[in-house]
Amino acid sequence: MTGPDPKVLDALLHTLRYDNSVDVRLASLDALSRYGSRPEVRRGLIEALPGQQSPLVQVALIDLLVDLHDPNAVQQFKRFQQRPQSGPDGP
Repeated sequence: MTGPDPKVLDALLHTLRYDNSVDVRLASLDALSRYGSRPEVRRGLIEALPGQQSPLVQVALIDLLVDLHDPNAVQQFKRFQQRPQSGPDGP
């Protein structure tokens, strides 16, 4: 059995980062969760976190990274936690 096509994984990561629809980004995250053991997917998930504006996507992405127990995500979590908040509670 062969692994997933790298082009498909790249397309899913691109969709997670840039699609306008929250539902589409959540669907791409769900699809990527099946490949969380792959280093390139984990790296892409970590890199996608800072650009997320939707709280739903942020929480789903953080939940997945915590479930994956990726030690590389810790630094990103710290940076994410320190950034200014937007919305009704932020500046």
